Amino acid sequence: VDEQRRQQLTQEVRSSIDARPASARFMQWFLSVGGERTLFPASDTKAVEWIHNALLTNVDLSEEWLSSALVLLPDDSLLHVALAKFENNAQRADFLRAFGLARLPKDSVTCVRIAQMLLEQQQLKLALAAVEKGLLADATNESAQHLRLEILEYLKRDNGQGAAGP
Repeated sequence: VDEQRRQQLTQEVRSSIDARPASARFMQWFLSVGGERTLFPASDTKAVEWIHNALLTNVDLSEEWLSSALVLLPDDSLLHVALAKFENNAQRADFLRAFGLARLPKDSVTCVRIAQMLLEQQQLKLALAAVEKGLLADATNESAQHLRLEILEYLKRDNGQGAAGP
């Protein structure tokens, strides 16, 4: 259901939600969007939390899985950077990476994971930018500190070109 139709349906059923408390949770779930939607009506786990957990812990997610998640979370920085790995068009891949980097949350763990993705994609300078943002969020994050040193070593070996990687 597109956004305009979803809003229209929400207005139409709002009185039904109040009149039928037993079905209210399902209706609220059905009409919720993106980051607000839980995995299923009786769940307290938001879909965005579940998707991010998968992105942070699983390096082998398929392009199809990522694309499906992007439908639910179209502005998600992790998804954009992860999808860049599958993009054959260099300009599109660069756009996805730039879009993701511009929307990095102030969360050290997420920034480190994005930096790892970018390192895997041999985008050393972008990986460095992501890990440094992670260190700004939490300077004590040892994973971020180690990853930063690793990226700097790759850059040093590559004479700052950013084209080669691990």
